[in-house]
Parts: sequence; structure tokens; C-alpha cells
Amino acid sequence: MIWPIVMNTVVFGLLITVIDLLVAVPAAYAFSRLNFVGKGFALKFLFIMGSFPGITLLITSFFIMMYLGLLNTVFAVVVLSAAGMIPWHVYILKGFFDEVSWDLEFSGMIDGCSRFKCLYQIILPNMLSGISAIAIYAFMGAYGEWLLIKLFIFDSTKLTLAGYLAKLIFTDDDKVTNIGLITAIGLFYTIPIGIFYLFTQRTMMKVTIGGSKGV
Repeated sequence: MIWPIVMNTVVFGLLITVIDLLVAVPAAYAFSRLNFVGKGFALKFLFIMGSFPGITLLITSFFIMMYLGLLNTVFAVVVLSAAGMIPWHVYILKGFFDEVSWDLEFSGMIDGCSRFKCLYQIILPNMLSGISAIAIYAFMGAYGEWLLIKLFIFDSTKLTLAGYLAKLIFTDDDKVTNIGLITAIGLFYTIPIGIFYLFTQRTMMKVTIGGSKGV
């Protein structure tokens, strides 16, 4: 049945999106608004981590997850996928925070707001397009993730659509590849992407990597 796999895909994508935003938003705020020791080094390290090819860490990640007993768990793939996205998303969101005027935050503090309340009620509503774009990118990245799922998930009941397609295409046995099934699953896989793009293209077109917002 395809529907349990579709449900796995949705849950997998939402989990990664939520984790990504919960980590990236406060981290980007800290880099943009706060001064702390090692801030410049941390930003450079963040950039390097975002540029570092994650595929080179697969063997290390595999042994770490095996040592922790997390192989064949969705948790392992969610953590690794989110960890690969977060550095770039923090860097991008920092650009959006930099674009929000300090005057707005100072006005809120004068009125008695705490930093957290200023962040939640004043700053975030002014950068919803950036947060929405990061959420979209995170969900789409999770939706298309197949390599980590193929390497870390062995139970067919835990596969996502991308992982299921990878299993059908990169089969290790001598069975004849079912081209019809692959085509059907591939079509089923692309339809949600098209629908998703129709509803999110306006938000995606408003974003540049520097955080400035266009028309």
C-alpha cells in the first residue's frame, strides 16, 4: 500500500521542518542581535559547515548511529537531515534579521517587552516571508531525501516516497526491475511537488540569500 509511505513522507518532512525552524530561528537571532565571544569565528565555522559536503560524513554518521543504537530508526535520519540543513538556514535567516530595523525592537523594549516577546511579537511578523521560505526549503529537502533513508532505514514500513523509489531503482537482487511500478510511483511523487509549488511560488520568489525582499 502506498498510503502508509505517503504518511511517512509527510511526517518525516514536518518533523525536519519543525526541528529546523526551532533551531535556526533563535540561532540566527543570536548571530544578528547579540554580541558574544567568538561570534565571528562561529559565523565562519557555520559557513564552512554549510559548505562541507555531507556525503563525506556518511561513514562516520553510520558508525555513530550504530553505536547509539539508532540504526533503522526515523530519528536517526531526521537528526542527520536537519543537521545538514540548519547551518545554511541559520546563515540565510541572519540576513533577514539584519534587515529588520533596530528601532522596532527598541520601541518594544521601551514599552516593557522582553527580548523574547520582542522576537515573537515584533521581529518575526516582519520576516514571515523569510521564515516561510526556509520552511518550504526544509520540507522540500526532506521530501526529496533518499540517500540517508536508503543507508539508515532497513524496514520497508518506515520508508518515504523518495526512499521507496530509491529502493525500487537501486535494487540489489536479480529481479527484473518493475518499470511500470517505478513510473507510477514517480508520477505520484511529482504531483504533490507541483501542487506544493503552485501554492508557495509567490513566497519563494520574494526571497534572496541576503535576506532582502523583492516585489
